[in-house]
Amino acid sequence: MDLGEVSLNEGGSWRGSVYPARAAHLLAALDPTAGFVVIETYDGVNGWHESIVSVSPDEEPRRRLVRHHSFELLVDPVEAAEIGRHLSASGRGFMAYQFRDRPPAQFDLPEHPKGRAEAMRGQGVVLAIDLPHDGELAVVASPSKDAVDEFLLRLA
Repeated sequence: MDLGEVSLNEGGSWRGSVYPARAAHLLAALDPTAGFVVIETYDGVNGWHESIVSVSPDEEPRRRLVRHHSFELLVDPVEAAEIGRHLSASGRGFMAYQFRDRPPAQFDLPEHPKGRAEAMRGQGVVLAIDLPHDGELAVVASPSKDAVDEFLLRLA
């Protein structure tokens, strides 16, 4: 595994890289003391399949046919590591954000790097991981250089 140099990007956040990156390894290396992780991913099933979902906040979840089921999960670092094993086994990627405090319900970060570090600070993001597909290049980012350095040390 190759761990890239940590550098400051144009948006003010610190970034490092991991290649080839495995979801299982990345999620297992999260800070165990930062208690909340948001994982954005999808079910990985191609074509129509049954899944239990609700289409509104006041509807009970029920079995429906879906074609692509994406979701965001709020878990602790231990459950994130368990999910990472499933993502690696299926070859899927993810976005993950780690927080010390429970993230706001309206959590959302801008796609463009400009202002992203300030948005991460403002919403309490300690670390962000972007892995498009298991086995590819992962980008790890944080408004804190120490957070990226410590993550890469846990990963090594």
